[in-house]
Amino acid sequence: NWFSRTETANILVDRANPKWGWEIVQTPKPFDVILLSIGATNSPNHCALYLGTKGILQVMDEHPSWVTSYGRWYKQYTVKIGRWNNKLLCI
Repeated sequence: NWFSRTETANILVDRANPKWGWEIVQTPKPFDVILLSIGATNSPNHCALYLGTKGILQVMDEHPSWVTSYGRWYKQYTVKIGRWNNKLLCI
């Protein structure tokens, strides 16, 4: 349910509303959070941590974590890429 509320709860916001210290970016850098909408859903339902050329780290309940490439398949389902901006304050 957390992922279905990301838009309304402003978990990742753009620079115009930096209340949480996150900024939305177009191109990922290592340790950015990638929100994905996989399957028949209109809202993000999965997230991964970008690891640069090593791919993305994924975690799911009741499954071991794994690293996979961030290729065309995952990119087509990417909704947002969030970067923690430590220059902004978290309230």
